[in-house]
Amino acid sequence: MAKKRDGEPLRFHGTPHRLVGRLPLQGSLTGEALAGFPLKIRLGGGLAAAGLLAPRIRAADPSAAILKLRLPRSTPPGTYEGAAELGGQSVPVVADVQPLHRLRATPSSASLHVTPGKPAPLEIGLANLGNVPTDIQARHTFCVFEGSGIDRAFYVALAEDPPKGERRIDRLMDELATHHGGLVRLDVVDGVGPLSPGEQRVLRIELRFSERMRPGRTYAGTWVLENLLFAVRAETAPEKDARKEAR
Repeated sequence: MAKKRDGEPLRFHGTPHRLVGRLPLQGSLTGEALAGFPLKIRLGGGLAAAGLLAPRIRAADPSAAILKLRLPRSTPPGTYEGAAELGGQSVPVVADVQPLHRLRATPSSASLHVTPGKPAPLEIGLANLGNVPTDIQARHTFCVFEGSGIDRAFYVALAEDPPKGERRIDRLMDELATHHGGLVRLDVVDGVGPLSPGEQRVLRIELRFSERMRPGRTYAGTWVLENLLFAVRAETAPEKDARKEAR
């Protein structure tokens, strides 16, 4: 196996579980020779990399192999130096670990029967599976739209000729406004504060839906928290039942 040039480190870059490196191929060092070849790496602080050397040769650049490496997902961002044993030789390694935002919610979505203007309580289990803390703020907002309202708005604006003097974009915005259920205010009642990597917490939240929501309709929206997309489906009571609740 050809020797890697002295002093030239094998560099990896990416999030902990998807670090990618580039290894020049020269002499007897070929993609076929590397297939399934064990790669042992030890980084600073005793951090051990997992997995085997998994080379991939790009058609546009056959002169190098693309290597993939996995570290524990909780590995903090930073630059780690160490060494790899490659073909019985020691090669310097530099791993540039990037931030990984990965939140997981249980349940992953919610379906609620709501009364506009009144709080709707909900509990969510939140786990931080990334490598950086997440600061859980006390107040959040997101929009909801009537079911299939966005699709209908585009259909009306594009498939039907607008009245004389009205632009299609104006027709689209009017239709979107008709099906828009307003802003939802989401308050974290219990569970505010930093959520460390590997930590899990139960959040108690309250959602308040806008009074512009119409009776007997179903609305949908998404609460976005870093990478987390928490889908919320909200159904309002029929008009006659809404009148009873208002009394």
